[in-house]
Amino acid sequence: MTLITKKTWKTVIFTDENGTLISRLCTDCGRLKGYESFDTMKNGFGGKRPDCSSCYRKKNVKTAVIRTNRYRAKQNGLPSTMTLKQLENAREEQGNKCLLSHSKNLVAEHLIPLSWGTGLGDDYKNIVYMDNGLNSSKGNKNMFIWIKSQPHYIQRRFYNELIPMIAERNGMTAKEYEEYVTKCYEEYINKN
Repeated sequence: MTLITKKTWKTVIFTDENGTLISRLCTDCGRLKGYESFDTMKNGFGGKRPDCSSCYRKKNVKTAVIRTNRYRAKQNGLPSTMTLKQLENAREEQGNKCLLSHSKNLVAEHLIPLSWGTGLGDDYKNIVYMDNGLNSSKGNKNMFIWIKSQPHYIQRRFYNELIPMIAERNGMTAKEYEEYVTKCYEEYINKN
C-alpha cells in the first residue's frame, strides 16, 4: 500500500502497488473511507470524487435549497444573495432550534415571503429557521397577523426573541421592522 499526498491537496490517498485507489480521506468529513464510499467523477483521482457519497448528498440537498430559493426570488423580481454559509450561520445563530417552539425539526423560512414580490428577497436579513409545522401554518401570511393565532408562549418568543434578532440584522428597531413588513404586505395586497 502506498500513501499519496501533496501540499496542495486537502486529502490523503492510499493506493495499491498498481496505483489503484484503495482508500482516502474525505475532503469534507475528514474520515478515512474505502474507495467504494466515493461516487465516480471522471477527472477525480482514481475516477472518484474527493468527498464521500454521504457528504456529497448532504451538500447537494443544501445547495438545492439555495437554487430553488434563488429561482423563486428571480421569478418574483427580488434579489437573491443567500449563500450556503449564510444559511448555515442563520441556523447556528438560533442554536440549531426554532426560536418559537424550540423544535429541532427545522426548515428555512423567508419572513417576508418571496411570493409577495416585494421586500428583502432571498437574503440573510429575511431568513430564519422555523419548526416545519409553524412554517406550514404561516405560509405566505403576514407574520404579524399570523402570530396572533398562535399560543401565548409562541407569541412571547416571537416578540422577545425572533423579531429583535431580525430587526437587528436589518439595522432597525423592532417597531421599524414591523412597519417595514406592514408596508411590504400592503404593496403585495395592492398588486393583487
